[in-house]
Amino acid sequence: MEPLDSTFTGYIEYAYEGQNIIGEDRYELTQGGMREEYIWKAEYEYDQQGNMLSSQASDPRSSSEESVRMTYDQNIHPFTHVQYYFNGESFVNNLLSKTITKDNFNYSYEMHLNEYGYPETINEKLGTSNTRIIRYSYIYL
Repeated sequence: MEPLDSTFTGYIEYAYEGQNIIGEDRYELTQGGMREEYIWKAEYEYDQQGNMLSSQASDPRSSSEESVRMTYDQNIHPFTHVQYYFNGESFVNNLLSKTITKDNFNYSYEMHLNEYGYPETINEKLGTSNTRIIRYSYIYL
């Protein structure tokens, strides 16, 4: 139930396997607010350690699709010392690469960590022509 002072705009249904979300279905009210519309479907895959390996999502209205694939450093257990490497990122500390494909457009980045587990170099690629390399240096006190 929605609070009396809010406007109902839709809802999300989740499917779980243990503690992992393996499916997500989103619904919104149409503009006139007379019926709900199915707007988003997503499925998620995990490895044995609970790292999300991939997600497949689609918008049934526009046939738009998005897939995400990730790789991890298997020597570091996620969540032991969660670190946020830079503003706006909220991934766990063992993520090494992430590739997002949306409607045949690719974005990917690959992190090379130093001996302390901090990113030393990040290779970021947008489409086929735009590449950016970010290098970090640290002073250890």
